[in-house]
Amino acid sequence: MLDWLPWVGTRLIRLATKRLPVKYRARYEEEWQAEFNALPGGKLTKLLFGLRIYAGARATGAVCQAEDNMDLAARVLSLAQQTADQAIADALRMCDETLGRARREADEVLTKARRQAMQITGDARNRAENLERDAQERHRQAMGSLVQTREELERRVDDLRAFEREYRSRLKAYAEGQLRDLEAGVTDSGRSSRWVRARSRRCRPALAPSGA
Repeated sequence: MLDWLPWVGTRLIRLATKRLPVKYRARYEEEWQAEFNALPGGKLTKLLFGLRIYAGARATGAVCQAEDNMDLAARVLSLAQQTADQAIADALRMCDETLGRARREADEVLTKARRQAMQITGDARNRAENLERDAQERHRQAMGSLVQTREELERRVDDLRAFEREYRSRLKAYAEGQLRDLEAGVTDSGRSSRWVRARSRRCRPALAPSGA
């Protein structure tokens, strides 16, 4: 009379599995059925087991759903972590690339500035050297001109001194000659005077009557 109780218990287990998420049904049905078959006692015990399984199926499904949600949350968290890690890696890579590019550009600017500074310094040094050479050349030319002018002036001074000596010598000789001529003229003039006075004394008596 109670032979139908195990069948009802099995039926309750199947109905209970339908309250579970699909992916858990086969596993739980197999576990519950195995436990159902291994129950000691009579047919009423199996019916009570089926009722207990059926009554707790919703709670078991909720637990399974919670596990699914936890798994989903874990997967979402893992995906979010992977996304965050990837974003961080991309940001770090972009930062490194930007920093490297900025460093290269800074190095290029610094190298260009140094090259321009060296070029400007070289040009300034070359101009300074050219100016120094020009100044030295002009100084050399000026000194050469001054030396040449000095030598010319010294030659003129020497010529003037020689002319002065010659002029003095000629002037002295001329003066001495004039002095000798003058002395000679004075001597001759004295003799002529005495002769004239003597002639006058001899001729004076004869001239006296006519003077009267």
